[in-house]
Amino acid sequence: MEDRELSDSYPFVVPVLQKLFDLRNVMAHSIGDGYDDAARSISLTSVRRGREERKTFTLVYLHWLQEQAEQVVRELGELFWLIAPDNEQWHEG
Repeated sequence: MEDRELSDSYPFVVPVLQKLFDLRNVMAHSIGDGYDDAARSISLTSVRRGREERKTFTLVYLHWLQEQAEQVVRELGELFWLIAPDNEQWHEG
């Protein structure tokens, strides 16, 4: 994105994608500890290099991330049309 000077126009694409992939990785490599009704959060535990790690995600954070991810999907569609060649070169190596 920096190569095409698009970071200023779409400043949240990369940070939101990083948060989304971080969440995906935690979920893929963890076991759920359950849902805390009082805190409205979910806890996940994983073991990494022999060390137990516990991460907690609030419902507010997950809802925020979902909304941001939906916005990023729209922005990625716009980005595609800005940077993709208008001919068949986009799929040629």
